[in-house]
Amino acid sequence: DHTTDHTTDHTTDHTTLQSDILYTSQLLSYKCAETNLLASLSTINPPPLLPLNVRGQLERNLPPQPLPQGTTLVSSFLSNLGLSYNSTPSSGLSFVRLLSSGSRYKLHGGCTSFAPPKRTLVGVVDGWDVALLRDRLDVGSRLSMLLSDEGDRAKGKKVARLLAEIDNEGTVYIRGLEVKQEMRGKGLATLITAVFCKFCNMAFGYYPKTVVINKPGICATLEKMGFEANFKKFPVYVKVDRDTGTTLMCHRNHVVDLGPQFPHAVCRAQNIELVRNHPEGGKLIHVLSSFEPPEISECDPVERRLQEADVTVFTARSVAFMATVENARDRLFANEGEEALR
Repeated sequence: DHTTDHTTDHTTDHTTLQSDILYTSQLLSYKCAETNLLASLSTINPPPLLPLNVRGQLERNLPPQPLPQGTTLVSSFLSNLGLSYNSTPSSGLSFVRLLSSGSRYKLHGGCTSFAPPKRTLVGVVDGWDVALLRDRLDVGSRLSMLLSDEGDRAKGKKVARLLAEIDNEGTVYIRGLEVKQEMRGKGLATLITAVFCKFCNMAFGYYPKTVVINKPGICATLEKMGFEANFKKFPVYVKVDRDTGTTLMCHRNHVVDLGPQFPHAVCRAQNIELVRNHPEGGKLIHVLSSFEPPEISECDPVERRLQEADVTVFTARSVAFMATVENARDRLFANEGEEALR
């Protein structure tokens, strides 16, 4: 039998190419990988036009580009890499192959011999740095998105933080959200939620879901962004007292006591005051529920919120970060068309 099965070879080549893409994104993104990067660049003739000082921030070296619906993270990285390499979007894969073939440091699976930082700058939105942070205890599935003062990366300078996790099936869940007290009321909660949703859509092809959320402020933000509660047993009216920052909350049926669900310790920790009557001007939301995201479209609440913002995603750094999160790594290529990786 002289029949040759090319399926295994194709799968192997495809897996190798994915590994090379992940590795290249790390080479370009991490300062600790500069020695590796220089070693790879020295093997390329003619030398690339890619400036070293750009590192993983390829987009700073390119004209501003919108983030249209359907844009994927890996294909955007390859396109921007090609534009930075020799002004041709389609040459991104060629540059990946050149860098990878010239490296003696690459290990299996897109991992490398250098340790990535715990926190990676992945973009800028309306003058705020957008960073992703690995969880100290669960680096394989949990992560956070941070908004902080642009150019000021000090640990205490973050103004908003969104907590998330990725399960073994690759589904992303929002776990929590917080905005610095003095920065509340400025739209930062909806902004970081919209940026994270857009990031998930680019990376994985869908918006995130949520775990069960009991904080009324987060529930209000989610519903404003088009998320729908799965469990609607606790519809409540809420209003934030602007003078004290206290959230006034009452069940829609005001005779229902929320005390068992929101005991004194919880109310104190979340600065909630349970009241007997609907607060004047209060907003009706659902609490103690998980939420489903809005259907993705060009005019969904996420896209509408981002139309008001100036967003730049550093695709190389974003791919590099996800390459080190075990539950995210394989999902990066799940919504990439076969033609994009040829």
